[in-house]
Amino acid sequence: MDQNTRRNPYPVYAELRRNRPVCQVKGGIWVAARHADVMRIAKDVTSFSSSGFRVILSPPTIGPNPVAESILALDPPNHTQLRALVSRAFTPRNIGRLEGRVTDIANEIGDRLRDMGEADLVAELAGPLPARIIAEILGLDPALHREFKRWGEHLAVITPATVDPLASAIRSSIGEMERYFKEVIAARRRNPREDIVTDLTRAEVDGVKLSDPQIISFLFLLLSGGFETTVNLIAHAMMILSARPQDHDRLRAEPHMIPAFVEEVLRYEPPLQGLPRVCSADVVIGGQFIPAGSLVVGLIGSANRDESLYHDPDQFDMDREQHGALAFGHGIHFCLGAALARLEGRLSLEALLSRFRRLQQLPGEITYTCAISLRGPIAVPMRFIPG
Repeated sequence: MDQNTRRNPYPVYAELRRNRPVCQVKGGIWVAARHADVMRIAKDVTSFSSSGFRVILSPPTIGPNPVAESILALDPPNHTQLRALVSRAFTPRNIGRLEGRVTDIANEIGDRLRDMGEADLVAELAGPLPARIIAEILGLDPALHREFKRWGEHLAVITPATVDPLASAIRSSIGEMERYFKEVIAARRRNPREDIVTDLTRAEVDGVKLSDPQIISFLFLLLSGGFETTVNLIAHAMMILSARPQDHDRLRAEPHMIPAFVEEVLRYEPPLQGLPRVCSADVVIGGQFIPAGSLVVGLIGSANRDESLYHDPDQFDMDREQHGALAFGHGIHFCLGAALARLEGRLSLEALLSRFRRLQQLPGEITYTCAISLRGPIAVPMRFIPG
């Protein structure tokens, strides 16, 4: 959680992979740094329970948190049935129908950035675009996108060490969200619409429907995970473009390479850095014995730079062949919103590349969020040079 490490955790990850691939760190948490071990943690749902998210997201200082009761923190068979229900809202058709709206919002923001010349990348682009899209997806009041952003940010920074006054602010946001989502669900049951909330109220598998608490927990998850991960993806993509003008020029000349660029951003600077799990039984992983009940975090950010899988892993290379990057998890818990995040990342890049011949990050130290799973910049001052 040290800011120097948050800004660049990759040398620490490399040291762990070399000398302490599975080890215990501050707070009694075990971490795994190598790709093979992180992949096992993601795939072996019998030995590694997703209730690790519950440990992290509902510490005593926060209390009940619907995200900790969502599919994110469930194991089979409960996870299997619930995922089958909520996945009905994430069909290719539902994601595809958003492309035009994402394009419109990205172009609108691009025009505003051209007028501004200089702005905070996170406050003006990386935050507003996914917040407005989440509002569109859920059929929520777009005027509340600033509240969505605040709610999403609060949910994303919960750790077992969260204390007042931040803990108090987070509890307040959780209460606001629960009240608002209950009102929205009741309204959709009375008057259905073409949106995901309506789809969730109608979803049914083998005669089983979602309860209101289950819908609320999924909406919490969508707002936190679906928002914050995309914010971090967009912010890092633009920071990399600023640092690599040769890639900026190439993408302007070869826009068909934008999806490959996005994939390399996801490997190089994954929005999700850690995968928390609880050992369901005594396990041996990477040659290390870990007792049952221990909290284990698979370091996705480290796995994505494992030398055994990637040539020159600390080099950004959009021509790289992808080899099992874990940006959105793996297996039964692979992120439902991955396609949407990629869509927003691609279209935000298209909007900026068509307007600006250069992005120039302004001097100053960047502060990063402090969370076990997510990592991204809080603010990035940027100059937008038209061309």
